[in-house]
Amino acid sequence: MGRPRNMKKKGEAGEAARFISRSRAVRKLQLGLQAFNRVCIIKGIFPIEPKNRIKAQKGDSKYRPLYLKKDIKFLMHDPLIWTIRQEEALRKKLAKARHLRDGYKEQLVKRNKPIYRLEQNVLERYPTFVDAVKDLGDPLTMIFLFCNIEVRPPIYEHHVSRCQRLKIEFLTYVIEASCLTKAFITTKGYYYEVEIMGHNIVWTAPHNCVTEVPPNADMKIMRHFLEFYIAMLGFVNFRLLGKVDLRYPLKPKVMPRLKGAEKKDLDNLKNLMASLNYPLEKTTEESEENLDDNETTSKLIKGSSEKTQKVYAERMQAEARRKLFSGLKFFLNPECNRESLTLVIRSCGGEVSWPSTVFPCSTYKEDDQCITHQIVDRPNFDKKYLTRFYVQPQWVYDCLNAVTLKPCQPYLPGCPLPPHICPFLKNFEGWYIPPEEEDLRKLLAASPEEKEALLKEMAAAEQKKLAMLRAVNEKSDDESGSEDDDDEDKYDEDENDESDEEKDEEVEEDGDDAVNEADASMEVDDGEGNNKEEEKKDDGKEEEIKDVVRRGKERFYSKKKDESKEERTDTRMRTLMIHKKNRKLYHKLKTKETKRLRRSSMLKDRREALELHKIGKISDEQLEGPPKTKIKQTFSERRAKLYQSRVRSAVRFARSAANKNRFRGEKKKPAIADTRDE
Repeated sequence: MGRPRNMKKKGEAGEAARFISRSRAVRKLQLGLQAFNRVCIIKGIFPIEPKNRIKAQKGDSKYRPLYLKKDIKFLMHDPLIWTIRQEEALRKKLAKARHLRDGYKEQLVKRNKPIYRLEQNVLERYPTFVDAVKDLGDPLTMIFLFCNIEVRPPIYEHHVSRCQRLKIEFLTYVIEASCLTKAFITTKGYYYEVEIMGHNIVWTAPHNCVTEVPPNADMKIMRHFLEFYIAMLGFVNFRLLGKVDLRYPLKPKVMPRLKGAEKKDLDNLKNLMASLNYPLEKTTEESEENLDDNETTSKLIKGSSEKTQKVYAERMQAEARRKLFSGLKFFLNPECNRESLTLVIRSCGGEVSWPSTVFPCSTYKEDDQCITHQIVDRPNFDKKYLTRFYVQPQWVYDCLNAVTLKPCQPYLPGCPLPPHICPFLKNFEGWYIPPEEEDLRKLLAASPEEKEALLKEMAAAEQKKLAMLRAVNEKSDDESGSEDDDDEDKYDEDENDESDEEKDEEVEEDGDDAVNEADASMEVDDGEGNNKEEEKKDDGKEEEIKDVVRRGKERFYSKKKDESKEERTDTRMRTLMIHKKNRKLYHKLKTKETKRLRRSSMLKDRREALELHKIGKISDEQLEGPPKTKIKQTFSERRAKLYQSRVRSAVRFARSAANKNRFRGEKKKPAIADTRDE
């Protein structure tokens, strides 16, 4: 009998027909592996995990990267593949010319190198401008990273210079649009959040130091990503700077007068834009009518009812953030991070300057009397002025995150800083929220009038804590002093001792009376007039104790335990009713929830222990906790360990014996026959 018409061969339908392995895709496209990776990164095609890997790999269980067949068919007709093939052919010609030492032919080959552009690929991946704005997080992190990276093949100088230019363009847009919402400092670097066209974009910027490339990083793959991100961010910056009426490429509004070698040096012009503090040329001047409209809308929102204010709370907060540092003048000391602080201060409406020896474009000098705040990151410095506040850099970031000007006293130079709270707040069930984060949440939810009262309350609470700590320190000093005095008092007269004993007896009598009065006050009921004994009886009624004898032992059960058991059984039965496919997902979610609860309880206990340690109720040893003890191994684990050690020793012995025989040239001896008596 023949095969039915509807019957298909193995691999013609289902998972096997949808996917294709990477080796087969490379052969089909007639490219090398590196060129294939490059095309896939530029076109946005990545490996996909199938539902059933064994079926997709036609019965093979070994892991292989799988791609969709329709994506590979789409790549076959892409013009980018032809340019990559031409590049590979020219590379072979160039190697041949170098081998033959033919300089003329080598120059010809370099001139004929094909040039490919990625405009069409950017349009294919992001058909609208909003789609490109949503996906700005990863490009910004990579471009900010490659600004400070060491130049080494396959990363060349033109990659780094282009990244630096794109970074400056994006930061100038953020300053002009005043769209910075959050900033946070970590060991990894600076986390920033920007709101563009109603979408929040988060990216990281490393600290100002040359980042070392780890040896296990594949920089060729990173370069392919970087090439696409450079092309994408160039288009995005062009559109964004056009919205703020800035000329593209950036050009200074007033060209400085440079003489001699300074005029020829292009770095002087680049530094004007890199300072983020120099006025730039605009296409159209900002009209005064738009400014008046913004002021009138803000006044209308403030004068409206509470409901409308809640609806427009985010808009009011954004306006308050834009004018946070308006009217304030900052001066940065040389040790501070100039780029990050100028970004935050200028996007919030402030003015910045620094010493002219550090970087060009400093607007005013240190001895200017108009300076309101000087940012210092060292405890000791020479000049001090009474007309300004001296603050550490964390104050600027904390003010931005809280959308209020915080008091400067906790941030004075040399003082221990308050905790730097993460502004990226999480709202999970069972998530631990420290008291400082609760204060930040209150400040963000409060109106500008309520914020002043909240700040006063926080300052009063901090003063109380400081007073308690001082009192504890004084007590500890007094106790140490009293111990020294006791040694001297041993040699006093007996009459003084007798008088002290009489005083102690009087004090003890007074203390007993006070304790009796306290017991009487505790016996007073909440409103029904019951005594302690009656309350104990009521508690005993609530928890009825049952005596059950099992195997000669008494066991007590309460209602609470029975209820908890019933709940456990109910949940167990519900989990059994879940379908097998969804049961794994349910267990994953439960384990995630338990981990979160465990983590929150651990953080809560740790915070309580630290607070008690500050007061002096807990010693250093108690804070660190008991030393970790080694977990005892079970009998089965010990037996398995012994078995593995015996196997290893036997293998070692067998190898050593075989090597001895091999080097001696001896053959294996025949097995000795068993000559025992039957």
